[in-house]
Amino acid sequence: MGNSYAMLNGKLTDETLQSIELKRGENSYLYDNNDNQYIDLSSGLWNINVGYNKELNKNIKKSFSDILDNNLPYVDMTSYLHDMYNVTAKTLLDFIDNEIYKKVLFTNSGSESIELALKIVKLLTEENKKILSFSESYHGTYYGGMSISGLNRKLNKSHKVNSEFNINKPIPQNKEEEKEFLEFIKLNSNEINSVFVEPVIGSGGIKYGSLNFYNELLKNCQSNNIIVIFDEVATGFYRTGDKFFFKKLDYSPDIICMSKGLNNGTLPCGTVIINEKIKGKIKHIKSKHMSTQNGNILCQASIFETIKFYNKFNENFIDNVKEIEKITHELCNQFNIEYRNMGAMIALPIETGQVENILKILKKNGILSYRFITETQSGLSLFPHINIDTKLYKRVLKFILKTINKY
Repeated sequence: MGNSYAMLNGKLTDETLQSIELKRGENSYLYDNNDNQYIDLSSGLWNINVGYNKELNKNIKKSFSDILDNNLPYVDMTSYLHDMYNVTAKTLLDFIDNEIYKKVLFTNSGSESIELALKIVKLLTEENKKILSFSESYHGTYYGGMSISGLNRKLNKSHKVNSEFNINKPIPQNKEEEKEFLEFIKLNSNEINSVFVEPVIGSGGIKYGSLNFYNELLKNCQSNNIIVIFDEVATGFYRTGDKFFFKKLDYSPDIICMSKGLNNGTLPCGTVIINEKIKGKIKHIKSKHMSTQNGNILCQASIFETIKFYNKFNENFIDNVKEIEKITHELCNQFNIEYRNMGAMIALPIETGQVENILKILKKNGILSYRFITETQSGLSLFPHINIDTKLYKRVLKFILKTINKY
C-alpha cells in the first residue's frame, strides 16, 4: 500500500535513494531500526555539517527548553519584538566578519532565500533586464529559483516555469572560457541586471572557476552596476575550507543566500544577507516578503547555538577540511580516478549505467553517498562532515575508489 505521505521528487513518490528507516545518529554515523551502522558521506543532503553531534544538540535542546518554558513557541515577527532576532542576526554578522554587510533577512529555506534575493533584484532593476546564472546551477524549487537554475531546465518545463528573463552560461573551466564569460558580461552589461553565482556547482557535479575568475567577475559587475548574489546554501559554513567561499576572494558579493549548515539542519531556516549599498537602495521602496514562520524563535535559537559551536572549533574545522581535501587529492591520484574537489565537496564521475550499482554496493558495506546526474555526466557526490575523523574518511574513500575501479 505504501506510506500515507509522498514527495514530488521527479514524480509523486515515497521512494528514497537509500531506502533505510533511520533510528538515530552519532558523529558521522547513522543507524537504522535494526541498529545497522552506516557512514553518512552525504551530510544529510549537505545540511548536517558537523555531524550528529551530541554537544551541539545538547546546547540546542537547552535553548529550546528555555524558550518553551516561557510558553512562547511562536512570535509574529511583523507585530512583536524578541531579543533573539537581533542577537542571532548580530552573531551571524560577526561570524561573517565583513563590515559591508549590514542586515540579515530571515527565511525558512535555501529556496526561499533565493526567492527573496530575486525579489530584491527585481525591486532595483528595470523589468526587461536579464539575470545571468550558470548552466548547471541549482537554486532550489521555488518558481524564482527554478527559473534561473540551469540543471533542471527540462524538468522545470513541466511546471511551466518562465525563464525568459534568464541567461544561462556554462561555468568556466579554463582561462579561455573565463575570458569569454567576462567578455560576455562587458558586452552585455546594459542588458544584465544581476548575476546569481553558485560558486561551486553542487548538484551538477562539483564544478568551479578559478579564484581570479570570481574576483574579475565581482570587479566587473561592480563597475557596471550589476548586482552579484552568491548562493552559499551548499558552500557555506566551512564546506569549501573557509567559513564561506567568498572569504577566499578580494571582492565581496552584494547579497549572500544561506541555509543548510546555518543551523546544522536542525529546523527549516535560511537567511539573506545584504550589504550597505543594497540596504540603502531598498530602504524606502514598498515591497513585501514575509511568510508566517520567518524568524521562528526556535529556528533563531538553533542558528545562534550552531554559530557559537562553529566559533568554538573554528580552526579545527578549517584544518580538518584542508586535510579532507589533501586526502582526496592523494588517494584519487594514487588510484588514477577522475575527480573534482573543493574542500569537503567531492565528485567522482562514473558511467551512468554504473552509478546505481555502485551506490548499492557501498550501502551494503555501510557507506552512504549521494549522486549527481547531468546531461553530460554522472557520478558519486561525497559531502563528508567537516569534522569527520580524517583516518575514517581515508579508509572509507580507499574502499570507494577500489569499488569504482572494480566496476
